[in-house]
Amino acid sequence: MLDRLETLWAENDIRKLALKYALAVDTRDWALMDSLWVETATPVSGTMLDIHAARTFGPLFVGCGSSQMFVSNHLIEVESPTRATGTVYCHCTLDWDVFFEQRLVYKDTYECHDGKWLFLHRDHLLWWGRTWPENPMHQMPANWPESQIGAGIAFDRIRVDVPA
Repeated sequence: MLDRLETLWAENDIRKLALKYALAVDTRDWALMDSLWVETATPVSGTMLDIHAARTFGPLFVGCGSSQMFVSNHLIEVESPTRATGTVYCHCTLDWDVFFEQRLVYKDTYECHDGKWLFLHRDHLLWWGRTWPENPMHQMPANWPESQIGAGIAFDRIRVDVPA
């Protein structure tokens, strides 16, 4: 078992892993996404996600507008120096064919390989999803900072600069 300091360090690295997952989706950085997973031979199925599922994300987002994944309530249980589990809450919005939002929870399994914590798999469990009657991204431009109301430019300007 890990000592308290090693456990805290593992929990910190695992929390960053979940945040990098959200950033990879929101910035469409599929190389970053690929770097977050354990390489496995056999794909999972159903609501489970793994490296094989993650590698299919890119084509799904072609022509898609912005997304925002808000990660919260991340409880981690470090079981050994190389294995941990976690529960992560997420609030997602996505400008696809329609604008929709979801509230979901991920039930994660993590593994540490060569000192780096990675996802082995994530069980993507939907609490609810709904479409919006009007797409907020189709408003007139906000022209921030003069106005707080309207569509912004964050999606057009977001850059990926994620430390390893």
